[in-house]
Amino acid sequence: MSRSAATAALFLIIFSAVNASGFGEGDVYRILMKGVCLNSEEGMPCKTPGDMEEMFYGVCCSGVCNVNADDCSERGEMRLEIVRTISRKMCEQRYDGTECYMPDLFQKVEGTEFFGVCCRGECNWGERKCVSYCGDGYCTSQEQREGNCAEDCGKAMKDDKEEVRMSTEEMMEEMRVIGCLGIEEGGNCVFPGDFTQWTNISGVCCGGKCQFRKEACIEKAVDANKPDLIVKSIDISPEKPEAYDKVNVTVTVENTGRENVLESFWILLEIRDSGVLLTEDNQEVNETVLRGSTITHTFTDNLGLGRSGSFRVTVDVDANSNFPHQNNLIDEVDEDNNGGSKVLYVLDGVRGVCGDRICSESELKRGDCTVDCGGDEYCGDDICSDAERKSGSCSTDCGTSVGGDGGYPLKMIIAGAAAVIVAAIIVLYNLTGRRQGPEVIETAKSREDLERERDELEKMTALAKAKYHRRELDEESFREIVRDNQRKIIELELKMKSMR
Repeated sequence: MSRSAATAALFLIIFSAVNASGFGEGDVYRILMKGVCLNSEEGMPCKTPGDMEEMFYGVCCSGVCNVNADDCSERGEMRLEIVRTISRKMCEQRYDGTECYMPDLFQKVEGTEFFGVCCRGECNWGERKCVSYCGDGYCTSQEQREGNCAEDCGKAMKDDKEEVRMSTEEMMEEMRVIGCLGIEEGGNCVFPGDFTQWTNISGVCCGGKCQFRKEACIEKAVDANKPDLIVKSIDISPEKPEAYDKVNVTVTVENTGRENVLESFWILLEIRDSGVLLTEDNQEVNETVLRGSTITHTFTDNLGLGRSGSFRVTVDVDANSNFPHQNNLIDEVDEDNNGGSKVLYVLDGVRGVCGDRICSESELKRGDCTVDCGGDEYCGDDICSDAERKSGSCSTDCGTSVGGDGGYPLKMIIAGAAAVIVAAIIVLYNLTGRRQGPEVIETAKSREDLERERDELEKMTALAKAKYHRRELDEESFREIVRDNQRKIIELELKMKSMR
């Protein structure tokens, strides 16, 4: 893709990431900044609602809130993450498909009529329903933001997929480069007029990138006889986990300096969703890092908290967010090259409820619910689970013999019962005059029919399970189908057993 096309795609995201009904994050942000300054005099504090005071502050300048500034002479910040946080607050304790809670300040700005629907815990602006699959002809805000469904959102999205899927941090990094194209070292960054006017941002070009809110490049005195820690690589396992899966993030740290690192230091891991911090972890490393060598350190976390989509994993070496005095403990050649990041894609997953007597794929995969997947607490619930069938641990549910430590007396009982059955068959055989023929053929046909019926029931159960995981079938209906089919299968197996 050309640089001009990349620039166009970038500004399309920043200014008009608008969904099918015309609302995007930029629109909501502008209305919000106007709403908190309605009827306020120039230079007065923005009227931030009580539940948003921790998100931002600012002063009113020309009827718009100058975010994180104390007066109108300062350059404020553009913080789209405020909109995303508000989107989640609007859907707290609300079910998917219900209307988003709209604060009064959204309704007071003239010329706006905001509405939205709660989908997966956040407000989809300008939408009336939740649609979660590509190909339904409805371009959701999530599909547009992620740029992964050209079928619903247009061919242009497919062509610009990599650019459209940028996070906020990636957008700003791209802007640093765009603002310095053709500009000499130390010159002022140059952006399109609309961007400068809307964001009120400026900077100076240093090393081919714009340093925002700076007036000159700062030259650093470099002492080469020091260590220098960098993030060589970030490996994520599994590569594409499902929601609720445990994920290992392995960081490889390399010392590219001329001295060894003998002291302990910290590594900071942050996971963000579109710039919004979801989780962070600070861990201390007590390993010696010789010059030219590498070490690895692994974080394990439960990512996404049930979310699916793309997340930005950021790692910073020699940093600690909890205790700032422990930042930069190592005196290095370059203190600004300690970071690295990687995109993590989390697939959608259905988390089973431990104790609901259904062994879901997530429970089976994690192995943390023996009640549903392999435990005997619910043996006797008339449901033959996959785990019970494989282990043969519950004859009450599955109609099979139980193995294990108490196998010897049980085998004696089974052997005795088998002997009685054989004797009874011999007696009946003699009493009937050893009549065979059509009846044997009829029994064989009947058994084939029963086996065919059992196979159909198992296919129906598998189909219901697939629909449940695709959320095409509600949980109550799924449970009812499974229980009903399991009972029928047990009855059929008992009938077939009696024909032996």
